[in-house]
Amino acid sequence: MELEADKDFLMAVMNEAILHQKNDIAVRSVLLDLDLMKIDMMKQRIDSIARLEDFDSVISNIRLRLANEALRSDLPSYSDFREVFQSSVLLPENLGELFSEIKDIEERKSDPYKNPRQKCLGIDTNIAYRRLLSRLLAYGGPQRPRDINFRCVQILLPSIVEEEISARVGRKYTGKDVDELGEALGSQRFVRSFLNCCYKDGRRALNAQSELRILKEKYNCWDVRGGSFLEDKEKRDVEIIRALANHASSQYLDLVYLTSDDKSLAHAVAYKVRSLGLRYPREIPSKLTADPWLLVELLYDLSIVFGAISLKGLGVVVMGDWSGKTTEDYHRERVKLVVEENSSFRRVLEKDHRILARLESAVDLRRIA
Repeated sequence: MELEADKDFLMAVMNEAILHQKNDIAVRSVLLDLDLMKIDMMKQRIDSIARLEDFDSVISNIRLRLANEALRSDLPSYSDFREVFQSSVLLPENLGELFSEIKDIEERKSDPYKNPRQKCLGIDTNIAYRRLLSRLLAYGGPQRPRDINFRCVQILLPSIVEEEISARVGRKYTGKDVDELGEALGSQRFVRSFLNCCYKDGRRALNAQSELRILKEKYNCWDVRGGSFLEDKEKRDVEIIRALANHASSQYLDLVYLTSDDKSLAHAVAYKVRSLGLRYPREIPSKLTADPWLLVELLYDLSIVFGAISLKGLGVVVMGDWSGKTTEDYHRERVKLVVEENSSFRRVLEKDHRILARLESAVDLRRIA
């Protein structure tokens, strides 16, 4: 059985697992045939997390069987795995500093006569890829201030950032690619579903585009024109900062430039732009607890980067991409669930999916926030 749903349906899957006393779930990469981690659903705890050596052993063996260098580079790596954690459950170590800036923006907005010079946040491309600002909407941790109004937060979105992301949405799997990948992996079952789908970099870029779409819906987001899209990345970073600085100056705004890139911070200093460098944990801890809604984000991002993940014990495969998935599906953050015929969750997930579909036909649930 196959079900297409918004990513929030993954919360229904996790709730059903708890109700059916399936508290321990192993998450496995379908393509790499590698256990990525285990989740204790009752405690929202993640452990048995795959390490660098686990990836190296598996990927090196697969690469030996691939002649296509592009396919070799496309295999999800430990670095990709770590970035997925950083874009979901491993929030910046200095998150409190960002919330302080957001509260200051909100306070200035509440009294524009007292504070005629408003403050705004300008974002670098890596902030879109890490999906930080949209994930703050779901974050319910202790560092989040009470009653925060994200719609008051002004975000400056440089056109160069959008161009940089769009440029990565390119190469797709051909029939030849799928055949070679299937032979190397020793399985064609899910690989055939990737025909005409984007390579990993394209999937990640489409995910970053989803972030920009949410920013425009949930924040006070302004498009910033100006600057040139240059081939050299370092020069492109300078163009982003220059465009933001020029716009903030012309609109009489106090700009705070958000980035997780040390080199971009150095460029910001040169242009006298106040910046906030977000510091992410460099390594994934051996175990951690996570906000349940951020667990949904983790599973979703894993399905995007790894193409498909299996929830062992539930008989469910979550596909982040498949032949026929549209750009609109990406922007709506849709997934496909493949439920095994002998899975005890088959009927109950089908029922949950049907109920939610009826609710969505009556009310746009995405507008309820």
